[in-house]
Amino acid sequence: MIDNILTIKSVETLVNSLDPEVKNFVEYGNVMNAIDMDENDLKPYCHWRKEFYTRNLIERTKAYELIVLCWDVGQYSPIHNHEGQDCWMYIAKGQMEEVQYKIESEENDNCVLKETNETIFAKGQVAYIHDGIGLHIIKNSGKEPAITIHLYANPINFCNVYDLEKGKINKRKLTYFSEKGELTSNS
Repeated sequence: MIDNILTIKSVETLVNSLDPEVKNFVEYGNVMNAIDMDENDLKPYCHWRKEFYTRNLIERTKAYELIVLCWDVGQYSPIHNHEGQDCWMYIAKGQMEEVQYKIESEENDNCVLKETNETIFAKGQVAYIHDGIGLHIIKNSGKEPAITIHLYANPINFCNVYDLEKGKINKRKLTYFSEKGELTSNS
């Protein structure tokens, strides 16, 4: 952990700036807002697929999960929640669009969603969300591949995925495309 955070320019400094044992909301937000990294700093963690965006683990502790997501042009996440956890997203490269939703009604595995907010984030900006704010979809809305760093506090093993057209909710197990730079069996 760093007492006086100025700028975080490496993955090693980023990991060392986060308390691995206890979730600290204010500290984590300050750390994410102090990042000044780009694709070159994240290269060992960047793995790409044309078919879908990839989730690449940097570090996972009992207090947080730090991952790099690689997005080709036009790739997007499903509408999803965060299982009650806090999520920060730093844009290391490209432009990302976030569309937020609220659940208007929910019964069993069916729901009706309403779009509430849409924001474009550019390189160097940080976004924050938790389930109290809403659900969201993240998409690469730029003209080049994008790279984002996500900090989840606490780690998330599953999330709910929402199908806007069918009004259905499905639980999805979250996996990594790579762990600490090495491809996994999911790659």
